[in-house]
Amino acid sequence: MKANRVYRYFSFVFLLVFLLQNTQVVEEIIAKVNDQIITRRAYEKKLLPLERQLYLRYSGEELMKRLKQLRKQVLNQMIEQALISYQARIKGITATEEEVLAVIERIKKENKINSDEELDRQLKLEGTSLAELKEVIKNNIIQRKLVEQEVSTKIVVTNLDVRRYYNEHKKEFTTDEEVRISQIFIPRNKRSDEELLAKAKTIREKIKNYQDFVLVASELSGEASPDLGYFKRGELAKELERVAFSLKVGEISKPIITEKGAFIIAVTDRKEARVRPLSEVKAEIQRRIWQEKAREGLRGYIDRLKKSSYIAIIHDPTKEE
Repeated sequence: MKANRVYRYFSFVFLLVFLLQNTQVVEEIIAKVNDQIITRRAYEKKLLPLERQLYLRYSGEELMKRLKQLRKQVLNQMIEQALISYQARIKGITATEEEVLAVIERIKKENKINSDEELDRQLKLEGTSLAELKEVIKNNIIQRKLVEQEVSTKIVVTNLDVRRYYNEHKKEFTTDEEVRISQIFIPRNKRSDEELLAKAKTIREKIKNYQDFVLVASELSGEASPDLGYFKRGELAKELERVAFSLKVGEISKPIITEKGAFIIAVTDRKEARVRPLSEVKAEIQRRIWQEKAREGLRGYIDRLKKSSYIAIIHDPTKEE
């Protein structure tokens, strides 16, 4: 009887040792969303690169404040992504291999990468891999399809929306006054104001019209055209701006003396300030309204998913020091 007890004891010990030796470390689960889990490893993989950016830009209390905000944002984003992924799965939304490969090819082309092997090597230097990138792309495609189905296709932008937006944001569609100028520049080269003015006056006396202006400018600078393009108020040095906006189209200024040298400018065109008509900005307004409604629609859709889904924070990483 005693021998049997000893046998059972050692059998238990051997079984325990066997189990301990063959048990893998289980990842810590920090949250559950329906039937999906969010692990600490996945959370930290998203968080750490963003945290490094904050450490480079901030310090002290501001750093601590932003780190706290970031940790909450990352966890919330992962929960929302899990909600969308779950909905896509139960609605049967998928991404084909061809769709994923098309994105991979575009990435390679934009980054001048010739092969999958080269892309994989570069990704591994950044702590990821081609297989992981494909999974991310696949999830993004699936989520985009779900959002298009549940949000985008339900957005309607009416003419009344466009008219109301235009009336409420007219300042945004008001163009500033602009002048197009050409210049002749005489560098100071250690000259006094008087010497510089005398030289500029001599040059100015050769100019009777814009044709003369262009000839003199090309002789002095070697440039075929002295045209500088259009300028709004605030984009020119104050001495030049005051003169430029006082000239009529076709007029040529007297010499303008500055710290850098002397300028003679000609105004070749002028655009008066105006409110752009609705017909000109309608497409832009429609795009703005659509984007606003898309953001609001997505936010509302996610809020509804949160209310109807199972979400449990098991180990909240945002409350850890």
